[in-house]
Amino acid sequence: MKRTSLHRPARCILILLAALGFLLFTFSPAVADSLKLKSGETVTGEIEGETGTDIKIKTKGNTLVIPKSTVEEIKRELVELRLHDGRIFKGKIVKESKESLVIRHIRKSAWADIPVDKLDIDTREEKVEIGPPDIWKRQARKLTKFEKGVEFPEATENLSQQEIMQLRRQAGQALRQKDYKTAEKHYHKILKTNPKDVNSLYNLACIYSLTKKFKQAEKYLKMSILAGWIDFGHMERDPDLDPLRKRKFYKNILKQRDQLQRLGADRVLERLRKEYGEDYTYEIDEKRKLIFATNRSMEMLARMKDHLARFADAQWRDNFKHKPTYYITIVCPSQQDFVKIRQRNRLPANAGGWYNNGQKILICGNIGGTLDHEFTHALHYADMEGHRPRQQHPIWILEGLATCFEAAGVAAGHLVPHKVSGRLRGIQSALQRGSHIPLATFARYTHRQYMQNAGLCYAQGRYIMVYLYYQKKLRAFYEEYCKTFNQDRTGVKALAKVMGKSIQQIEANWKPWVLALKQERSASVGAGGAYVGVQTIDVPEGVAFSRGVAGGPAEKAGLEEGDLLLEFGGKKVKSHDAFIAELKKYKPGDKVKVRVQRGKKKKTLTLELGKRPGRRR
Repeated sequence: MKRTSLHRPARCILILLAALGFLLFTFSPAVADSLKLKSGETVTGEIEGETGTDIKIKTKGNTLVIPKSTVEEIKRELVELRLHDGRIFKGKIVKESKESLVIRHIRKSAWADIPVDKLDIDTREEKVEIGPPDIWKRQARKLTKFEKGVEFPEATENLSQQEIMQLRRQAGQALRQKDYKTAEKHYHKILKTNPKDVNSLYNLACIYSLTKKFKQAEKYLKMSILAGWIDFGHMERDPDLDPLRKRKFYKNILKQRDQLQRLGADRVLERLRKEYGEDYTYEIDEKRKLIFATNRSMEMLARMKDHLARFADAQWRDNFKHKPTYYITIVCPSQQDFVKIRQRNRLPANAGGWYNNGQKILICGNIGGTLDHEFTHALHYADMEGHRPRQQHPIWILEGLATCFEAAGVAAGHLVPHKVSGRLRGIQSALQRGSHIPLATFARYTHRQYMQNAGLCYAQGRYIMVYLYYQKKLRAFYEEYCKTFNQDRTGVKALAKVMGKSIQQIEANWKPWVLALKQERSASVGAGGAYVGVQTIDVPEGVAFSRGVAGGPAEKAGLEEGDLLLEFGGKKVKSHDAFIAELKKYKPGDKVKVRVQRGKKKKTLTLELGKRPGRRR
């Protein structure tokens, strides 16, 4: 039958409708996967995989590893493929071309990536499944060729954390003096307590490389990688490994770099699970190379992650040039677990947290000043390791920076140290009695000397750095010190150059500045008055929000740490006192328009004021 031209428009419309239907089906918004936790919280994202006991879910650019024991229900979007030969595959499509696809098929014992030719597919159906998690026996991972033949010995000693730190310092000093035999002895001593101490294993590889004991160098470099060393950037730049670079073993390591980095990250998580148990949730921040671990609530994990992400970004913006090229793990355990971990490491009862640079792990009992103190150490060590050759800064700079930022606020993208902290009274008393340590002497203190008079030294170190900050010289001092590190490791010359004065003149100006600081409270609203639930801090641009109270009015309104406050109730505010003056005009329950600047964007939010609680008795 001959078709007339009258049929063509109708055919075109049908084709267009069919195409539109295909596009709507293909590009309709995906149903997000979600995990409903037993705590009542919900985590939404894309499930990437699971083991017998964990679920890995991608959310907001980061990866969460959540124990199945904490999950009540899983909702996931799946694709079910039925092939002509009767086989059925159900899972996620991870790769697709015109001819084929790869489906991550869910099995009872694992997830497997299955390649499928599209010609073999009978039907393809999108499904949403809801149900409890399946918990199966953890399958032993097959060893790679690189892993075979390596066995770590059992621990034969039980040194305390402080003893290990002392051995590490002594070994580092011996290395700088090229006393390789002494350094080797100290690192082997550490390994008797912790056979997988990454720092010791790697440094032994360097020692054997320098002394041309290549078989030993290869053995310990391999062990360091299998223990979790994933700082390949440092490895490639480290001159200590130069004698090893032409050997086939080293060249093969570089060829397997990506695979070994993934293996190293997996080993970090394996080590954490073994040490802390299966009920910990992990979040991996790939951008900043941070791993967060806690067995507390998801809300607490989110607060810790968000705060430290802002803290790190501010430190890199203002102070530290080099970011970590390895993962740093931050563990915030329950109070019960923290006590056990602290006792296991034989640390004093007043230790609120610590950072182990050898294992690249920070352990802290809670979010607060101690966490910020130890996290500054972690970022500082990464910065020192980024310099070539690697630097080791003296104790007064290490602890001075950490104590400076333990009491600080993240505001408008910067870290602003508080002038007044709990350490002020100690240094003011010492200055009044004339019992402080002269700056020229203080800069030359060893770790032992510093810790023998820790109360005064920590206070003095903080207020030297706080003074430099408020003189707008802290960044300039740190940059000059790092640049001239090999000329003067005490920092005295860098300090004199940046301030344009002798160390004695600097001290003469510093003392009255510290004595003039007052232990007074900032303006505030009394109990029962209007309550925002967030700290404010004065910054050069005005006033910014700092730490907030979980579930407080500010958090409910969408205000975030670091927001710069522009207007409150339509009135411009430029200081903390001005903000309090405006806040006093309102009562609990009032709704106020708050205009803030977050990065380059400006936002107007509605804040419902709460009632300020009274002091706890």
